[in-house]
Amino acid sequence: MSEAQGFQAMGSKRINLHLRVPFFTTWGQNLVVCGAGAMMGNWDPKRGHPMHCHHEKDVLVWEALLTLPWQAQFSYKYVVVEDGDDDSKKVLDTWVDRSYPGSILTTSAFTKVLKITRPALKRVVRKPPANPILGEVIVRLRIADYMLGTNESLCVSGSLPHLGAWQVDQMMPLTEVENRWWEGEISVPYTQFPFTFKYAVKAHHPPHIPNGGIGGDSESVLLEVGEPRMVSLPLSGGLSMGAPSIMVCHDGFFR
Repeated sequence: MSEAQGFQAMGSKRINLHLRVPFFTTWGQNLVVCGAGAMMGNWDPKRGHPMHCHHEKDVLVWEALLTLPWQAQFSYKYVVVEDGDDDSKKVLDTWVDRSYPGSILTTSAFTKVLKITRPALKRVVRKPPANPILGEVIVRLRIADYMLGTNESLCVSGSLPHLGAWQVDQMMPLTEVENRWWEGEISVPYTQFPFTFKYAVKAHHPPHIPNGGIGGDSESVLLEVGEPRMVSLPLSGGLSMGAPSIMVCHDGFFR
C-alpha cells in the first residue's frame, strides 16, 4: 500500500492540498486518492477523490486539489480503478516505472528472502512546514533510491534560489524520512511557478592518503539523466478552490 503519512497542518480552519504523482495508466484506468476520515472517503476508493491527468513531455502526471478541514495529520493512499468495474482496484506500493533498475530491490525476493537492508535509519521527526504567507506555496519533494551507498545522500538542484539556481555547490539537501525515501520542503512564491529541478546523488569520499601523505575529504555529485522535472500550479478547473497551501510531489525513483 502506498500510504504517505501527511504533514503537520497550519492553524487555519481549512487547507488546500495539491497532490501530484507521475504514473502511467492503461486505457480505462484512473487514479483516485482516499484516506482517513469522511472527507477522504474513510479509505473507500468508491468515495475517494478522482484525480486528473496531463502529459508533461513523456510523463503522465496525475493531480488532485483538495480542500480539507484543518487537522494535525493526514494519511492517504492512491488507488488505480478500472472504468465500469466497481470491484476492480489496484493499490501500488511504488509509484514508478518498473523499468527502473533499482526497483528489483523492492521486490519480495530481496526484501524477504535475501533480506538486503541498509543500516537501521535513525528516527526522524518531521518538522511542521513553514506557515505559508499570502502568495506562496509549501512544496514537498519526495523521492526514493534503493541503490544508494552508505556514504551517499540525495539533494535537489534547480532553477529556484532555494535549490541553488543550478549551482551544484548550493543544492538543497534532502532528509531520509523512511528507509530509502527522502524528502525536502521549500516555500515558493506563485510568481516562480513553474520551476524545474533535478535530484542529485552526493557522495562523500574519505581521504585517500598514499605513502603516509596528507589528504582531505572530497565529494562528488551525480545529477539525474534526462530532462529536468517540472512543478506547476494546478491546471485550470481546480483553481476555483484557490492555489494550494501545500503541494506534495511523489517523484518515484531517482533516474
